[in-house]
Amino acid sequence: MIGSLSKNAAIVPLQIDTCCVSICVMVDNLDGGLSMSYNKTTTDTQTHAVNLRIRHDIRTLIDRAAQAQGKTRSDFMIDAARRAAEESLLDQALVRVDQATYDHFLEVLDRPPNGDGFERLMAAARPWDK
Repeated sequence: MIGSLSKNAAIVPLQIDTCCVSICVMVDNLDGGLSMSYNKTTTDTQTHAVNLRIRHDIRTLIDRAAQAQGKTRSDFMIDAARRAAEESLLDQALVRVDQATYDHFLEVLDRPPNGDGFERLMAAARPWDK
């Protein structure tokens, strides 16, 4: 569970229209500690069945991929589903910061791109131009 905010903190929703932004950072108590927290216990080892009905070609594809990674079909599907679930939840992460940090964040976003890294990126060959 994520810790509570300090009294001087603000929860500021971030909305950016016309583009997709994924922010995967939660700031806990504004003390510089970053955390992504999961509520799971190390003693919970009980498993539960999940039944799926899939086409033969998809099952064959999954079997090939699982074999390529040296996993069973079940282990491969569990890993893939877990990663997809975590990614989906991280896309909805809440950023909690004080007002000064939020104002600085907006100022940095409003700056025009520049620097050597940007120049290299813009000069790089585009795969779709090949």
